[in-house]
Amino acid sequence: MNEYISVSQDIEAIAVNANIQVSVRYEQLYFEYAGVSLEPVPDRTPLVRFENQLELTATVLGDGFQQPNLFSGRPEQLEELGGREFELQQSATSRPLPPHRFYNYLVLEQSSGFVLFGFTSCFRFAGYFELHQGELGTDVLALIDGEDSPPQYWDSNVLESLAVIQGEQLSEVFARYVELINHHHPRRSVDGFTDMLGWSSKCVDEVPISHQALCDNLVKLKAQQAMLSWVALEHYPLTLSNLTQPELAQRISQDIEQVKQCGKQLALRLMPLAVGTDDPLIEEHPDWFIHDARGCAITLVHHSSQFNESNQFQLLDGSQLEVQAFITQRCQLLCQRWGVQLLMLDFNLWGAIKGYRHQFGVTGVSAYRLSMQAIQEGVGDKVHLMAINAPAWPSLGLVDIMRFYDSDERTFAHFETTARQAFFRYWQHQTLWLMDPDSARFMSLPNQGAPRWAYEFHRNALLTSGGILLSGDPLSDMTPFCAESLQQLIVRHRSNHNSATFASLAVNHAVLPLSENNRLHCLFHYQDQVSEYTLTSEYPCDWFDFWTGEKYNLEPTQIQIVAVNSQQDSRAIVAVTHLDE
Repeated sequence: MNEYISVSQDIEAIAVNANIQVSVRYEQLYFEYAGVSLEPVPDRTPLVRFENQLELTATVLGDGFQQPNLFSGRPEQLEELGGREFELQQSATSRPLPPHRFYNYLVLEQSSGFVLFGFTSCFRFAGYFELHQGELGTDVLALIDGEDSPPQYWDSNVLESLAVIQGEQLSEVFARYVELINHHHPRRSVDGFTDMLGWSSKCVDEVPISHQALCDNLVKLKAQQAMLSWVALEHYPLTLSNLTQPELAQRISQDIEQVKQCGKQLALRLMPLAVGTDDPLIEEHPDWFIHDARGCAITLVHHSSQFNESNQFQLLDGSQLEVQAFITQRCQLLCQRWGVQLLMLDFNLWGAIKGYRHQFGVTGVSAYRLSMQAIQEGVGDKVHLMAINAPAWPSLGLVDIMRFYDSDERTFAHFETTARQAFFRYWQHQTLWLMDPDSARFMSLPNQGAPRWAYEFHRNALLTSGGILLSGDPLSDMTPFCAESLQQLIVRHRSNHNSATFASLAVNHAVLPLSENNRLHCLFHYQDQVSEYTLTSEYPCDWFDFWTGEKYNLEPTQIQIVAVNSQQDSRAIVAVTHLDE
């Protein structure tokens, strides 16, 4: 007989796994492995089922395993945003994922409001959801990826926890979810870090910037962009092993000296969990790396001219104490040598990849967290950490910033994709971490470019997202449009770096209070059928274009009709209420 467990208002969970004990505490489901078998726990291990949860017109949202991947839309017509690196999680086993695994959380938008099914912890196992056709409708099945881990080697039988949250307002549902997550994974505490405005050296995608070009940009940065207080050096193939190579170390030291002379804070990009296959560390310590079932070290390839000649990497095994000590020692060395204030940790996904590790019972998720904790110990509590191409929920409580994009293309398709990836995660900014939604790019380059309206869409997306702001344009050759757009974004971020909130998973209308009297409305049109949007205010107000200051109305009004183009379009409108009148 099925065991029904009351979870949230009118939602019940059905225990579906005889090997897993289920209990309810503090509005959450808790799971404990109670099986007597010593068989490895498979990558598809069901926990509970929620029967008949979806209406026919429901809209759904859920993450992929790695940022920035996610799925959204109607269940029968899901759209995947991202996906370039997602397959790497399966490289060790070559087993394809079943379609539409919703990792971390699953949000349903229906006529009755919103329902969120979400894992509130991620210490050892990645949690995910699947949709299945049941007897009465579509069921939600909650599972964990056991990674074929043998339970006899576990240090605890406790699995991950899960919450079900219902509400009429999307923001309220997310706010409650954040509270529960932070109970399990408190945010990392670093002194004096609430925002980041700066410039990135990766201003030409996939092409390393020269030392002279860097100096030219720093001269402009110091003279014209005083409010950009950070410089992010992102153009090195830097790993924890090759940072001691004399030629590379000298080049980095020269660039860093220029940044310090410019009076800016320093961010440095690093691949902490990978080592190039031509690195001497592999011969010195061949047992330090993740291997496959045959005992061969897993080798991954990344196609980029920024990395070493082979473009191939082996992956450090974070389950080993010696590897953890190496990570800590090298991070200490890096910070002491160069005075870095922020480490931009790239390709973090590789530390959580499936494979065979030295320590039995340690999953990819837990090994990744051990590696990240070793990094934290090395950098101390004065250096900030950004995760790039990272497994999202395994990073909870371990990083200060999460980057939501994986390239710097200058095309509308890229601008739209990265915008929606950030919009769907607006609720994570300043609650789980700071959000890095995209770099600010407003001018075309010889090898890539976009029409003016695409850059206008992009700047409206950054205006909406808030978060950190990194200019990705060559400062030494900025156009007037580029300079003006960047300047207005800087002013917005300095006065208010919150994210605007969306009321629907359609993510086409966001609202942000700029002050007591001013409210920002951001509209995004994705080839919908509608040709206009209706904006409302509690009190009569004046309506202005954010960028030009053009006034839309003659007399104060509570309603403003905004026309949009038939294809992609965007608007940023400020409503000014005169309460003192």
